[in-house]
Amino acid sequence: MEIIWTFTAKKDLKQIYSYIAQDSMEYATLLIETIYDKVKTLLNYNRLGRIVPEMDLDEFREIIYRNYRIIYNLSENAIKIITILHTSQQFKMER
Repeated sequence: MEIIWTFTAKKDLKQIYSYIAQDSMEYATLLIETIYDKVKTLLNYNRLGRIVPEMDLDEFREIIYRNYRIIYNLSENAIKIITILHTSQQFKMER
């Protein structure tokens, strides 16, 4: 099993970091590191979290950390991190 970060998820992390770093680079770094640690947990517990309500499909799941939704797609061989959203945002799958 491997973790794959999509371009969108990487971009989301950069935006989150930039926004929080305006107030505290230290906290921004800590937050991003913790998100990475939460994602690594999926290697051992790949069904951690809940089904994404907007999708209602078992292979689309999310972990909530603080005010962020870490949305991922689970397949047989990979965990694909799709996006990181603020909890106030709705998830819309781009096709």
